Amino acid sequence: MLRSPVRRPEIDNIKGLLIVLTVLAHTMELVPPQPQLMHFYNFIYIFHMPAFLFLSGYLSRGGTEFNATKVVTQLFIPFLFFNGVYEIAWFLQTGAASKYLINFAPCWILWFVFSLMCMRLLSPVMMVFKGSLALAVVIGVISSLFVYNGFVLSLSRTLVFLPYYIAGCLVWRYTAGELPLKLPRFAFPTAVLFLGFCFYIAPGLNIVALYGNAPLAGTGMPTDEIITLRLGYYILSSLAVISICIVAARFNWLRRLGENALYIYLWHGLLLKFVISHDLSWLSHSVPLLLIELLAMAVIITLLFSRQVVARFTRALFDKLQQMLLEKHPSENAG
Repeated sequence: MLRSPVRRPEIDNIKGLLIVLTVLAHTMELVPPQPQLMHFYNFIYIFHMPAFLFLSGYLSRGGTEFNATKVVTQLFIPFLFFNGVYEIAWFLQTGAASKYLINFAPCWILWFVFSLMCMRLLSPVMMVFKGSLALAVVIGVISSLFVYNGFVLSLSRTLVFLPYYIAGCLVWRYTAGELPLKLPRFAFPTAVLFLGFCFYIAPGLNIVALYGNAPLAGTGMPTDEIITLRLGYYILSSLAVISICIVAARFNWLRRLGENALYIYLWHGLLLKFVISHDLSWLSHSVPLLLIELLAMAVIITLLFSRQVVARFTRALFDKLQQMLLEKHPSENAG
């Protein structure tokens, strides 16, 4: 029998490291691409979004039950509010609609919230099948074989990253809600070594495949190469997700960041895209110093938006929107 959901500090530790790396990757997007920076950038993209989706699937308690109210309150309302704010900020800055709005796509980083919402809707259907993970992988591979606008409704990323979410659902089911994070001693050094291997090969990886935001068929790659590449990246990213979970689970000092990862994710893009990006003249031209500056910026921004006052303020905003959008049942007003 599955246990009631209990917050596990190890998972918050993992989410804490992931959100720092996510903010770091987005700070790197502020400056022109450089080989040394792209090395770190590619490395982060091997596992950070797959890991977030894996943990989201796990925390959905198997993904077999659909709760419309939770989907609306936890995902749709945050997406609706922040997508509107991002689009307004974009219009005020440029005087025109964003390329995302024109393509009917979530604005910039909000693709993750929209795709996660879609996965919540898909998982009860997917989990009916015995081979749900294999089916998700097949869907992800097939989605890479045809040319289409993958930005529309974040379709490409939803389909490509679906296997990680389904894997998280299955892990919850097969472990009865007890994700095994206390492993033998050799697991930690093995995980560190594998992440080191990922870092070593990162510069040679296909960034389009890591992004997942556009079908690989659009690059002109032959069908057999697309299938091989997508399957290979599924294996690579899955092993990297396992490794980062093993390593980060021990970092208790990241717990508060993980607890407030959603609020950090939703707010940090506004600061980066529409405030900090206006003036980057203070950044160093020396790549090592630039990397240190970007890392420091990412850490400061993460700590800023991890404050409880930000969490309380954001929850209050969502509560107001919920009151406006959702009609209360009579039973809620009784007594």
